[in-house]
Amino acid sequence: MFCGCFFFFQAEDGIRDLVRSRGLGDVYKRQHHIFPQAWCKDNSIEERVYNAIVNKTPISYKANRMIGGKAPSEYLSKLQNHQSVQLSELAMNDILNTHLINTDKLRNDNFIEFYQDRKEKLCQMIEDVMGKSQINGESIPNEYELEEPDDETNDFTD
Repeated sequence: MFCGCFFFFQAEDGIRDLVRSRGLGDVYKRQHHIFPQAWCKDNSIEERVYNAIVNKTPISYKANRMIGGKAPSEYLSKLQNHQSVQLSELAMNDILNTHLINTDKLRNDNFIEFYQDRKEKLCQMIEDVMGKSQINGESIPNEYELEEPDDETNDFTD
């Protein structure tokens, strides 16, 4: 339920589909990984981290099939050059920005920096909607760690 509401706010802000370059309509009901699960597993990203809402966004079925398990640096080029898409890098970046995605971090396959940047942007979006300056009085961690946390207080799941 939370995910659906969360992505609704993004849709209201003008989020656009990666393939059709237009509004998503009810596509916001289908959230998919930005950094694909297969890529994350191959790069030793913890499941609880890559399955967090920070690494998900509304993506159409067609776009998700084109992404597959490839690295963002690979799938973005494939999407942009697909015969039914034909977008420049700048046009694709404009679409990615509607998803609150830092395009440099994504195109460089930098999961850690992507995750931190997007988490901050998503938290800011929620704070703006709620009219509060902090969520649950907690600040966003400054560093991202791939090691297992020592206790439950360092959980990155959202």
